[in-house]
Amino acid sequence: MSATQLDAPAGVLSSVRNIESDRRKLVYLYLAVQGGATLEELKADLELPLLTLLRVLPDLRENELVAEHDDGRWVAQQA
Repeated sequence: MSATQLDAPAGVLSSVRNIESDRRKLVYLYLAVQGGATLEELKADLELPLLTLLRVLPDLRENELVAEHDDGRWVAQQA
């Protein structure tokens, strides 16, 4: 295992420690593990209401923990 492979999980864990809301942690971890997802995939896989996701994702984006790509996919960013 390379040093880069070891750094990725450490970055995810570091980011998760700074997230206070359980729902925000869930969404962030899902995106980190899956490598990204659309809003519909998040809604279906996490069984969260759309309105919840529409609150959580912008908050995570403001904290530079996720980013939205032009194709509508959300991806986790590491701290």
